[in-house]
Amino acid sequence: MSSRVAYRSAFRLMAVFVWCVLSPLWCGAAELDPDALFDPGRLLEVEITLPEEDWDQLRRQTRFRGGFGAMFGSDPADKPFTYFKGDVTIDGVAVGSVGVRKKGFFGSLDETRPSLKIKFDKYVDQDPAAGLDKLTLNNNKQDASVLSQLLAYRVFNDAGVHAPRCSLALVKVNGRPLGVYSNVESVTAPFLKARFGDDSGALYEGTVVDFHPRAVEKLEAKTDQENRADAKRLAELLEGEGGLPVEELSTLVDIDQFLRFWAVESLLGFWDGYTQDQNNYFVYDDPSDGRYRFIPWGADVCFTTGGGPFARMGGGRHSEAVHAAAMLPNRLYHSDGIPARYKQAMLNVLASAWEEEQLLAEVDRVEQLVDGQLHEDQLASARSGGWGIQPLTTDRVREFIKGRREVVMAELEDGPVEVAKKPRVPMHTVEVGAASGSFTTHWSDDPNAAQQSDQLKLALTLNGEEVTLEEAGVVAQPLQMPRFGPPGPSDGPAPAPPATIEVRGRRASDDQRLTLTLVIDRDALAAGKTEPIRVSGSLREGAGQFGFPGQMLTGTLTLTSGGTNEGDEIAGAFEAEIVEMRGGMFDGMRGGPR
Repeated sequence: MSSRVAYRSAFRLMAVFVWCVLSPLWCGAAELDPDALFDPGRLLEVEITLPEEDWDQLRRQTRFRGGFGAMFGSDPADKPFTYFKGDVTIDGVAVGSVGVRKKGFFGSLDETRPSLKIKFDKYVDQDPAAGLDKLTLNNNKQDASVLSQLLAYRVFNDAGVHAPRCSLALVKVNGRPLGVYSNVESVTAPFLKARFGDDSGALYEGTVVDFHPRAVEKLEAKTDQENRADAKRLAELLEGEGGLPVEELSTLVDIDQFLRFWAVESLLGFWDGYTQDQNNYFVYDDPSDGRYRFIPWGADVCFTTGGGPFARMGGGRHSEAVHAAAMLPNRLYHSDGIPARYKQAMLNVLASAWEEEQLLAEVDRVEQLVDGQLHEDQLASARSGGWGIQPLTTDRVREFIKGRREVVMAELEDGPVEVAKKPRVPMHTVEVGAASGSFTTHWSDDPNAAQQSDQLKLALTLNGEEVTLEEAGVVAQPLQMPRFGPPGPSDGPAPAPPATIEVRGRRASDDQRLTLTLVIDRDALAAGKTEPIRVSGSLREGAGQFGFPGQMLTGTLTLTSGGTNEGDEIAGAFEAEIVEMRGGMFDGMRGGPR
């Protein structure tokens, strides 16, 4: 070989080497192995950096931020969590300019260790994880063992139910360790493509909602292919009088797939899932045959007995073997032939996905893997329960696995299990009144400020009757928001909460105290914004702070003067629709269906 040829060959090799090393830096983040991201045998390392002021704002965001309607979905326009721009390093691979936001509904909300979503392409067109567009990091707030999601999704998948992959991750934000999170595969287009072979169908997420004529519109469409005709028809069938037309139902729902899904939820003691709590699930309108298939989600409260805090509201009986509070499982279980099919589905799940020795070995492995890595709040949660149930500890998971087969089969052995005669009516809203008026008051930062009666005019109707308030007055002050989780040592001063206008008085007909609260964007009030401002809030009777079970309101406020400094004059006019939350846990609080 001549020296010139050797030189050229060496140059080419050097060029290839330089390209392989530097091209990830020139062309975007180095590629992440998506399978490695969900390897349950190791701890993923996730380090997030973003401006400290953005982190403080992110972690303190709450579903009360946009008003009470945002907590239970009475106002769909309320989006409580916003994205912030940051960078993330995953197992040493840097990905810049990602979107980071808080996530969670109620039980998992936390200010010190919030659950998080990381969206890779929120600000930059990039695909660092071969089709995975985001990370979902759940804080395991209700799971001191950090085992629930890891094991639950494994059982679902082993049973033949398409479910997210899951691993555990050590999460840091701006250098601060936040402990062990569950890294759960997001149910988005890449998930649908990988599991169903086609991502062109309609996907819906169910959060405290069910297939019922009063609630089906609350299913959240996650794709552009929204078509609720089948969902509405399913709701009509399930709410209909007489026997359930199972044959027609089978054209809308893959019943065999649902039986497996249902059996796994019951076996796992998943009290906050679809079949028991009408919560935490996806349904996919599979293009292969146009039938719905259920996908589990939010599985952080499995491996528990008793059915959760709402199991016996209204006097219902809870079965460990057959969760049947929701519309579809309840109506199906009362249909000819379904109890036998359900029992066979449970036997199949026990045979294919419930190997006690393997599950217990996994418990031992994870216990060693996370030893010394838990955040102090996670250690504290193992000593204190919530939601009326004991904390989920590693020892409780072990005992559950050892005894679950016997508990379930003891119920199923002698024939159909006794379940509630009717399904629980899902949470929904009913219009019950309206409020409008005008006022003049003054801003006060004192939460105990006395009400004022400057120029208050109020028109209020409830349940078709006009309501007259005596001793009525108005207070303008910050919203007194609850905290989710204890404040950490680095919390610092909290950002200013939303503003409220409260109308207080006593109903003339019965002397009952009424408080009408309008929750307002604080910046809009401070600026004295003159165009109509969207508001939400509550109408409560008595002295309860948040009025559960409450009447929610949504409407608009038009200011003539505003401000948020002590003593600033605030004046304006408002009008709002009043709705009442019914069904779900609200009926239990009232003592029965309405």
